[in-house]
Amino acid sequence: MNICELLLTIIVSSVTGVGASYLVWWLTSKYYVPKIRFSEEISKLRTNDNPSNFKYRFKFENYGKRNIFDLEIIVRLRIKGLREGFPKNWEVIYIPTSTLEYKRVAIVKPVTTDEFRPVLEIKTYECDFFQQDFFPEEIRVMSRLKTLTLDDVLNIGEDANFQIMINGTDEFSGSRKFFGQKTKYTSNSIAEGLFDMYGLDVIHNKEQD
Repeated sequence: MNICELLLTIIVSSVTGVGASYLVWWLTSKYYVPKIRFSEEISKLRTNDNPSNFKYRFKFENYGKRNIFDLEIIVRLRIKGLREGFPKNWEVIYIPTSTLEYKRVAIVKPVTTDEFRPVLEIKTYECDFFQQDFFPEEIRVMSRLKTLTLDDVLNIGEDANFQIMINGTDEFSGSRKFFGQKTKYTSNSIAEGLFDMYGLDVIHNKEQD
């Protein structure tokens, strides 16, 4: 084998190796990854299950082709203008959900094989952070009494919104991906009514139609 043939062999082997590596990376990080879609609205229901008398729930689905497991659920609330002297600053609060282990769901199957879609409650009334001194007195009192609602906290400060984020692992590739809905939820995202059993939509109460 002459020098030209040797160089050609090295170049072809290198290109093939890089191409194969890129293909594996693309499949595991772009294709074989979890796919999650969120409900556009938050369901609000009256209840006697907690002192606030309301239940706020969100829903999501796995629209990929494989199971997603070890899902970590994060509800991040942002409120602007809470602290005196810092009107442009955002305060970040993490709110508990109704998952069995605080922030985790064991497994979510694809909706193509399983019609079950997780529905989780946002438990604002269980978040003690709202007892901090920079919150309005009425908010601190409601937090201590466990009567604080999601509507209450979305209507303090200059602006407020929250985002639901999920970190999940694809069953096939072991790839882990972080999700958050593109449009943040606000007070306008809350609708009284139950979720459609087979979808992500809230069926509004008749008085709100």
